[in-house]
Amino acid sequence: MQKEISVAEFVARPIELLEEASRTQEEIVIIRDGKPLAKLAPVGPSAGDIQLDEVAIARRREGLEKLRGSVKILGDIVEPLEDEWDAMK
Repeated sequence: MQKEISVAEFVARPIELLEEASRTQEEIVIIRDGKPLAKLAPVGPSAGDIQLDEVAIARRREGLEKLRGSVKILGDIVEPLEDEWDAMK
């Protein structure tokens, strides 16, 4: 379904209409003199808006569990090195 608005209404509140199209995933047709002039169409939900179902969440947890214990900490990466480099002189 699509919503129709006048050019004047679009000019009066463009940001609000852009956010509405994104939120509702509904196209907005902009009308001038009773004729369609342009169509504002959402590009789709962003990654942050996607709701994961329980199966997807379980798969992610399972994948992370497979990685548990696979990383070895070999030392402190923040402290300076014990060896003196030429660049340090």
